[in-house]
Amino acid sequence: MRMTGGYPLSSRVLSALLRVIIGLGGGLVVAALMAITGSVLVSLVASLAHLQLSSDIIFRTFNFLSIGLGAAYTGRYVGRAGWLMGGLLAFLYYCLLTWWVEGSLQFLTQANPEWLGQIGIAIAVGILGGIVGVNLSNDH
Repeated sequence: MRMTGGYPLSSRVLSALLRVIIGLGGGLVVAALMAITGSVLVSLVASLAHLQLSSDIIFRTFNFLSIGLGAAYTGRYVGRAGWLMGGLLAFLYYCLLTWWVEGSLQFLTQANPEWLGQIGIAIAVGILGGIVGVNLSNDH
């Protein structure tokens, strides 16, 4: 056992923590790649077919689908507490996305009802995706 700050940390605890960190990081990458791929494909189809699409609705839909897929990946990788892993992934993904679009973290200090509603939906989708991911894992 290692001592950190006077408290012993077993290798099992460190292994579980590392698994959670890697699972969340991998889930964020999966969600981002899914969102980028979906956005490019929709833009390409709309451009080739000369369609006028409401990009806001399509963008949000792909983000929620991306969150669900990333949460499923995280839940499957971690293998337990899928609801927590999925909800945490959704919160992190949506905050990072909003920070990237807005350019600052000021949105965290304001109570914007529209953003709070969207992050609520994102967390619900993430929880569902995480539960599905845990049930797809071989560890349970």
